[in-house]
Amino acid sequence: MRDFILEIENKFPVDQWKVNEIHLWPIIRIKLFFYLINKIDIKNNSKAVDRDLNHFKKKSKYHIIKRKTKNYIKKIIGFLNFLSWYFQLTKCKYLFVGSDSHRVNHKNKRYNRFFDPLIQLNNLENSYMYFEYGIEKDLADYRYKNIRFHEPQFNKLKIYVKLKSKKYKIHLNQYEDFILFLKGSNITKDFADKNSKKQFKHWVNSIFIPKYIFSKIVLNRIKAKQIHFLCYYSEFNYALIAAAKKLNIKTVEMQHGPQTSIHLAYGSWSRVPKNGYSTLPQEFWSWDKISANVIKCWIKNNEHHKVRVVGHPWVDYWRIDNFQDKRFILYSLQPNPPSFEELFSKPILNLITQTKEPWLIRLHPRQLDSYDKIEELLRKNKIYTKSNLYIASHEPLPELLKKTKLHLTHFSGTTIEAAMFDVQTVLLHKIGLKSFPELIAQNKAFFLDSSEPNFHHQFISILKAQERNKKHKNTYYCKKYNFKNLFKF
Repeated sequence: MRDFILEIENKFPVDQWKVNEIHLWPIIRIKLFFYLINKIDIKNNSKAVDRDLNHFKKKSKYHIIKRKTKNYIKKIIGFLNFLSWYFQLTKCKYLFVGSDSHRVNHKNKRYNRFFDPLIQLNNLENSYMYFEYGIEKDLADYRYKNIRFHEPQFNKLKIYVKLKSKKYKIHLNQYEDFILFLKGSNITKDFADKNSKKQFKHWVNSIFIPKYIFSKIVLNRIKAKQIHFLCYYSEFNYALIAAAKKLNIKTVEMQHGPQTSIHLAYGSWSRVPKNGYSTLPQEFWSWDKISANVIKCWIKNNEHHKVRVVGHPWVDYWRIDNFQDKRFILYSLQPNPPSFEELFSKPILNLITQTKEPWLIRLHPRQLDSYDKIEELLRKNKIYTKSNLYIASHEPLPELLKKTKLHLTHFSGTTIEAAMFDVQTVLLHKIGLKSFPELIAQNKAFFLDSSEPNFHHQFISILKAQERNKKHKNTYYCKKYNFKNLFKF
């Protein structure tokens, strides 16, 4: 997958694909990367949905006029609502962009585990603002309440910004050859069919540029000096980053999971303009040196992008020198891949049943809709009580790691966070071998194939060895970082 995308960067002038001065390759590359993940690792079980034939019934002239009038009034009301929202925006130095999926329940509040500690430690209560994407929620649930839900406001201003987008020129030299190259592979043929030059230009003009114009309007209002992102690779975030670059506002991506050479939003960029990509964050804040080195490999020859090792705010918020008694085995689940059957294969279920230790089986935030299904499976196998499923899925991860004797996962980024608490990880998926080679070399992680006959014996050996060496301290990962120097200009 990585080699395929690097081949594209070698064959085509991707760094020249722009709309005006805005680079488009990062958007295409990351979209293709996630397409390949889904195509290769996930079987598509979607079913065809019957269309409502009434939708195609011919409408009377009266109904057409009525609908148009209703839509016109709705747009006027929407525009007035946007103006009300816009004029309530206040100036702020620091804008934080994330979603509710980055939050946990902490002290009866929805707490952003990456940004809220930074706001608290740096006394930014009077100089911050949140842009939260996703469904608008009651602000009473939040720890810091200066939150704006910006995406719904875009829809109210869409017609105006679409008119302005016609002035932008798109440059896609050799893009047709790129599409022909993708069509030469059965894996990428569907991607090519849905991203022809005509279709992509339409997306740029009708969706991306309108969001870019909207972002400039809003950023000009709040006058932020620095914008922080969690998971920068979304349509709206690309537009915010490009608008921020145009307005000379610093953009920062805060690490929220693994930053590895095979995660192509972060690693293995081979063709980077000297002045950087305008749709990538200017600076990357990494948890540790290993993650930072992935970024350093490709930013060394350009003058725009930088990386800083800042530690993990949420982990340091919880970490203390004297850990509590560690007696649990923590199993961190994750969405596809792996499949549900891989998460609860017979060897893993046997392991949970036969070990004497209590377990903490933790769902990924995007798996919470599978809670009932997993609970039913655990009850069926008579291990629900032993699994502590509810506690493990609702308590903050650092609180769990303080109680953990050994960590088990397929290739989750919790491997890094476990190492920060001096907890060893058993990796069950081959992706883990490629994602965490440094941790494996340091004996902070081990790979075991659960299909091997001696899997159970190997796991128990690691568990016993960990007990013998429980006084060992990982001096590299136990380093504490000073978060108070990150917001000085």
